[in-house]
Amino acid sequence: MLEHKSQPKWKYYLSCHFLAVTSWLIAKEGLKKIDKKHRIDFWIGIGIGTWSTAILMTMIGHLSADYLNKDMLIGLAIVTPVYFFCMMIGAMKNLSISIAIVGGTILGPLIYLVSTEWALLFAGLIGGTVAFLFGEKNGK
Repeated sequence: MLEHKSQPKWKYYLSCHFLAVTSWLIAKEGLKKIDKKHRIDFWIGIGIGTWSTAILMTMIGHLSADYLNKDMLIGLAIVTPVYFFCMMIGAMKNLSISIAIVGGTILGPLIYLVSTEWALLFAGLIGGTVAFLFGEKNGK
């Protein structure tokens, strides 16, 4: 999706560092509207933006943690999972993706009862595999 023969290889090596769920979901929405020649530049821009924001907010959080009460710290600890959940809901554009997200969401707590260490991995693996097989069977 990003490759174009006119772009130098170093851009692809640089862009590998920005591979994350957040940047991919943001870029995926706008990528098809951008000329193939400029997609890698768009991806690098998204990556630098999300990376810089994450580093800055981590520094601010680390420096301010001593000044926050326990309830605020607990609230901030759940921001990331809620954020990822909202991003995933926003990505539910077709039935296969919806099956993966809903399946993983349901399976996560169930598998957690059996194995706390492996629940997230297996919930994602099972939910994603079922969604993939459904998509393959239905040509999506």
